[in-house]
Amino acid sequence: MATVARGGSASAVGAVVALQIAVTLPAFLVATLAPYLERDIGLSERGLGIAIGTFYAVSGATAVWLGRVADRQSWQRGLFIAAFGTLVPIAVLAGLLRNTAVLVLAMVALAVVQSLGVGTTNLAIVDSVTPHRQGVAFGVKQAAVPTATLLAGLSAPLIAEHAGWRWAFLFAATFPLIAVALTRWRHYGGAAASDLPATRGDEPVSPARARRLRTLAAAFAVATFTTSSLGAFFVLYAVDRGMSPPAAGLTVAVASVVNVTMRVWMGWVADHRTVEPFAQGGLLLLGGSVGYFVLLSGASWLLPVGAVLAYGLGWAWQGLIHLGAVRLVPEAPGYATGVMRTGLAIGSATGPVVAGLLIGLAGYRPLWLLLGVLAVCAAGAVLLTLRRPLETP
Repeated sequence: MATVARGGSASAVGAVVALQIAVTLPAFLVATLAPYLERDIGLSERGLGIAIGTFYAVSGATAVWLGRVADRQSWQRGLFIAAFGTLVPIAVLAGLLRNTAVLVLAMVALAVVQSLGVGTTNLAIVDSVTPHRQGVAFGVKQAAVPTATLLAGLSAPLIAEHAGWRWAFLFAATFPLIAVALTRWRHYGGAAASDLPATRGDEPVSPARARRLRTLAAAFAVATFTTSSLGAFFVLYAVDRGMSPPAAGLTVAVASVVNVTMRVWMGWVADHRTVEPFAQGGLLLLGGSVGYFVLLSGASWLLPVGAVLAYGLGWAWQGLIHLGAVRLVPEAPGYATGVMRTGLAIGSATGPVVAGLLIGLAGYRPLWLLLGVLAVCAAGAVLLTLRRPLETP
């Protein structure tokens, strides 16, 4: 693999964060702005579910392939392609959205761009940030996801209510432009051929490492099943248990702040301690599982505690698993990212669907019990996998 300069890490991480928000914010906006879309284009709950489900399905299906594509080019070039590519679905959502079919097409385009973009952001950290600081860099990058959720929530009252929902999508267009502005283009546009990762992505991946990566991706797919289900139904459950909608929203906001803080802090720990990043992720998942059993009690005063544990702690492993993936398969970080993201996409797509069916059949308490058990099982699978020697067939 070619030697890549690690200068300009601050601007590179800034570009990475901006791109990460750019490829996730539009999808969050669709969910947040659903009441406005229902009024203006006739979007139904079924149509919203199809659009969001399609987004996750396409994202998972293209993650490995486009991760390989990311490996074969410089991260600067990949960032430019992903950033400008994101502007296409944003333009469709802001200017051409008239019915559910167009929404689904926009979600397909956004999912494809996201698959390239996330692989590129991980590649940027590997190439631009020194190894002893990559944990914090991955933590900051993954903290961009709950930040995008927060921005989507604020866009409804601050933009959609006053200027219209189309302007909220136009607001999302600022982030790919920021990513481009922060990218040090001269490292690609005027770079010598020796600066480009000409052989990365062509090197064979160790079968033992590939097997371990797939096993860990499956475990964290189950983990994502639990967190996506919690995110979809916690507010409804809290209101059902007597909490006011503003208080439920504030609880989610506090849990999100805890989540962002934990992602960055755990990245710092990964840089300064010898604990394997995947092991850290498994321990966080195990600790977060307690939150589901707290929610199971049904006591209204315990709901914030359960939410902070299950969401703030139990979903704080995102940066760690991306760091662990690129360290496990350093010869193909884009591929490693793609495998991991395929698992996460499967969990994200199936969790709310299954949870909704279970709530309809048996109520919330069986759901929290199931999610708590699944979180414990996923954490156990991660920790047991890491105990086995890597060479074991």
